[in-house]
Amino acid sequence: MRPLTTVILFAISVALGVTIWWTDRESAATVAGSSSGASDEGKVLARVEPEQLSKLVIKRPAGEVTLEKRDGYWYFAAPIVDRADPEGMAALIDILTHLTVLDQIPIDEVGSRDELSPDALGLTAEQVTRVELTESPADPAGEPRTQAVLLGQTTPLTGSIYARLPESEDRPDVYVVNGSPGKYLDDPVATLRDRHLFLAPADQIVQITVRTPKGDIEMKRRIVPPVADWTLTKPLQTAADRAAIESLLASLAGLRVETVTASGDKPAPPPRPIPDGSLAIDLWRYGVESPLTLFLRPAPDGAGLIQATVSDREAVFTLKSDLLATLPSTPDGFRDPHLARLSPASVFGIAIESRGNPPVVLKTARTPDGVRWFSLRNGVEERANESQIATLLKALNEEKVIAFVSDSPDRLAEFNLSPPAVQIAISHYERLPETAPDGAAAGSGGELGAVKKVLQLGYTEGDGTGDIQHRLFANFAGEPFIQEISPGFREQVPTHPLKWKDLRLLTFNPISLRRIERRSGGADARTLALVYDYRRDHWTATEAETDLSDRVSRDAARKLRETLGSLAAMRWLTPSPQAFQAIEMPDAEFVIVLEIVDRATGKPRETTHQLRFARTGARTPQGDFLSYYGQLDGSPDLFEVDAETYRHLIAPVIGTRVAPEP
Repeated sequence: MRPLTTVILFAISVALGVTIWWTDRESAATVAGSSSGASDEGKVLARVEPEQLSKLVIKRPAGEVTLEKRDGYWYFAAPIVDRADPEGMAALIDILTHLTVLDQIPIDEVGSRDELSPDALGLTAEQVTRVELTESPADPAGEPRTQAVLLGQTTPLTGSIYARLPESEDRPDVYVVNGSPGKYLDDPVATLRDRHLFLAPADQIVQITVRTPKGDIEMKRRIVPPVADWTLTKPLQTAADRAAIESLLASLAGLRVETVTASGDKPAPPPRPIPDGSLAIDLWRYGVESPLTLFLRPAPDGAGLIQATVSDREAVFTLKSDLLATLPSTPDGFRDPHLARLSPASVFGIAIESRGNPPVVLKTARTPDGVRWFSLRNGVEERANESQIATLLKALNEEKVIAFVSDSPDRLAEFNLSPPAVQIAISHYERLPETAPDGAAAGSGGELGAVKKVLQLGYTEGDGTGDIQHRLFANFAGEPFIQEISPGFREQVPTHPLKWKDLRLLTFNPISLRRIERRSGGADARTLALVYDYRRDHWTATEAETDLSDRVSRDAARKLRETLGSLAAMRWLTPSPQAFQAIEMPDAEFVIVLEIVDRATGKPRETTHQLRFARTGARTPQGDFLSYYGQLDGSPDLFEVDAETYRHLIAPVIGTRVAPEP
């Protein structure tokens, strides 16, 4: 037989012998040798409550490590002073407090054979790891309770180790327990030191100061009632960009330590001024008086590494991050890029002033149908276009600043803002500031109050050559800040009062309808009269004294009624000679007779409306008209309807049927 074959067979026989011994040990011998007289299988070895642990001492031949829990976090107390990794500590404590007994070896059996020697079990002084678990007493006046566990070698069973309770009189045996905390205990300082650069929950940060070579940038917020969003407070006071600040906090929370250079001393404060290429960041946490300070600078060996110190950690750290290159170094990087932040529900008034137009006055009022918007035009209140008001408020909130061009009120005239081309005054309710401009406490601070913000718009017209572009600038009256915004914003701000009139022309219930007369224009002008009996849902029709009732298409008549009963304009037209000239020779005219109950008397009365329509000059490539001018009850306010609405109005009612809507 070959020597190699002999060695292999010998190894197999030894392994087989150990396995047979392990699986076939007599349980009776185990029970007889146990001082407790009963098996501990299935029980947890260290009977401690994880939440009550306040101290952990790890004693190894290579040295001793002490960890203590303070304010909900674990910290190294020896041989270093630093914060422990929360996830790592949670995993280690979970293993130590859930070491379930799989088997036990009577203490008097230890050393009886080579495979049961203390050396083989890993329980000699040169091998064993002693872990002392200390629980805080439930009663503050009580004494802490400490339980020690000796951890030895791994056993032939996968994922298990030998362990003992050295100070337990009723459990002196050696136990086989599941779980192996070895990866945390072989070098606790290396594996359990916190790799997060700092611990400060983002939702508890109430102030941030970014110190750069160009100066300090300070941001604050309030997280207790009355809650206040992030605000830039230095070097200027204005709304802050919440998304940019949240991104900064997320980037900081994501910083992970690559290497550690222990110093044993708290780091010195960051230098003033901050050196080029470096940053210092102060984080104030709610309820904590002193800030947590991070100082970041390029690592000496470069390669994209950052050298960092944290005010509450006694070490210098090296980490990989592009934060020094990407973090904004000027206040503009943290300013709110939105033109405004208004709650539409809080707005109760809008006034628009422009050159060459009457003022636009919009306000809310309570009606039987709820709160509605009204427009004051020529001294008369009329229903306002609420959809257009919502569009304006949405545009104010969503418009992004292209550039913060100036923070000086002395430059308003330079950007055609003194006087402005357009002013938009928005009256709304908001929480009043806690302090007055001089820093004194405001008597009404935090209360809900009426506030008026006036947005001023100025234009720079293009010259058609491309050298001077059409640009739009904005400024809120009383504030020094001048921003450039998209010229397209101007389209959301109609400056003529008529443009804010409600687009609804006619609204009536079918049971109110009594009669519709439709007259077509041109040389063969004819008038069709339709009489509606809502009780029978029945139509009668006459044309040139001819009774056509038996030829009425009920579907077509119903469609005509529905179109008139919810008639709305595309837009209102400012005075236009072309439109007035066209409406004098209409393509179609309507007379609508309604019977309405008078709210004052409670009695029904007839109301008559007249509509006239004339085609505009705009056509599709196929030659069809795109829209039509319209006039209601002879009003000087002309409107425009789309071609589809007009087609529904003039669709044949006699001798045909309307195709069903798709």
